[in-house]
Amino acid sequence: MKKIFSILIITLCLIGCIGHGKVNVNYDIIYPDTIITHDSIFDYHWCIGGAHNNEYNDPHLLQITSNRGTNYMEIGRSILISTTCPIRVNSYKIINK
Repeated sequence: MKKIFSILIITLCLIGCIGHGKVNVNYDIIYPDTIITHDSIFDYHWCIGGAHNNEYNDPHLLQITSNRGTNYMEIGRSILISTTCPIRVNSYKIINK
């Protein structure tokens, strides 16, 4: 009975996050002595429902966040890059959702 219950919970968790997409991002990493511009394509994952998706948290919105001195560029449920240097997003375009 425990195995059936565990399989059911795992299946429900996997069904909730099945969206995949690609995004093209043009961004700068600002080092103390120079700025390096990158133009990259990233794969990302996003959730189809649940508490994380609402009108204030678009799963296809690129965000720059920071935690304890590390800066992150993330979209949906995926962290695209992390660095201790500041990140500046010049542009981004969702290729497919």
